[in-house]
Amino acid sequence: MDVKTIPVKCVLVGESSVGKSSLLNRFIYDSFKQDFVPTMIGSYSSKEVLFEEENRNIKFEIWDTAGQEKYRAINKIFYKDANVALLVYDITQKPSFEALKDYWFSELRDNAPKNVIRVIIGNKRDLYEEEQVNEEEVREFCKQNNNLFGLTSAQTGEGVADLFNKIGKRFLSEKCVKLFEETKTIKIKNNPVNNDDKGKKKNCC
Repeated sequence: MDVKTIPVKCVLVGESSVGKSSLLNRFIYDSFKQDFVPTMIGSYSSKEVLFEEENRNIKFEIWDTAGQEKYRAINKIFYKDANVALLVYDITQKPSFEALKDYWFSELRDNAPKNVIRVIIGNKRDLYEEEQVNEEEVREFCKQNNNLFGLTSAQTGEGVADLFNKIGKRFLSEKCVKLFEETKTIKIKNNPVNNDDKGKKKNCC
């Protein structure tokens, strides 16, 4: 059986030095570099992941954006048409989470598509002994704003694969619901119910 590949545009945002590029490198290549050069403007990477239960192949098309203030105006071009926004903070740096709430979240709300899936990511979990950000506070923020949440370590790889698996399942679930609702609307407006079609199962996506 052929597996349909669905492209999913992701944008990676957050303060400089929170580990965005390292996180991306861990997901794409399953490796870690200690001496990453800060991203300037933006870089692109992609990876395909098979979701067997859904019989779908997702191609994560990820734009890694710069965290430095002088590049922030340029970042807006990457938000356009994004399906997923990955907002990364460093669990050992409280200001990185405050900036995420006060600046990055607002930027995405104002410039990204309204239906973008927002994912809050606490990176550097391997340094949990130096943690400065209260996890319950983050979970409450995510709950209030309907965001996904994940803790990761780009250095060890902990939580990275699980996070993208969670993102893919959320995307596929929402995509199916949307297509079902659109199809249902069309049928009600234009197509009377055919008795011959009763009981037939439809695939949403």
